[in-house]
Amino acid sequence: MKPVNRADSIQNKEAILKTAMRLFRTRGIAISLTEIAKEANVSRMTFYRHFPDKNAIVLAVFQYNLNELNKYAQKLQDNDDAFYFLLKKVLLQRVEYHNFLPYIDADGQVLTSSMLIEIFEKPIQRAKGKRLLRSDFSGEKDLLLLISMMGGAVTYMQTLDKTAIERTLELITEGIRV
Repeated sequence: MKPVNRADSIQNKEAILKTAMRLFRTRGIAISLTEIAKEANVSRMTFYRHFPDKNAIVLAVFQYNLNELNKYAQKLQDNDDAFYFLLKKVLLQRVEYHNFLPYIDADGQVLTSSMLIEIFEKPIQRAKGKRLLRSDFSGEKDLLLLISMMGGAVTYMQTLDKTAIERTLELITEGIRV
């Protein structure tokens, strides 16, 4: 049996993930896994070795987005408004991937929720320390509620543009600022 971390295996997995993300954005979540494999130029067997079902590829997309969010958070670590910049990025992701939620099982929800809370922990503390966020705001209790509220507000609209996202952020975040 060949080692799992071979360079070609890693490249195939990355190609599948990037292709899936592109196709999910352009053609929707209903696209078949066979179509993703074909577009990624890998065999179905290679695809299924990395992602046994749609839930697995969807969770991988969420994980990728969380990793990108974490990188963004690192870049913003000295910014007093990091919490609000991260919130906007999460809202954009939430809107883009709202159709994915039924594919995330309970374990995946716990994983993504705990990662989100961890990514936001320092920006929340910084914003509270600078009096840019209510002192009673809790990452564990309020962050996921806030993201769900914002996601629900913007996905309710038929057409979505940056103006609607900005306005939603403005309306909701004014209630959590000091």
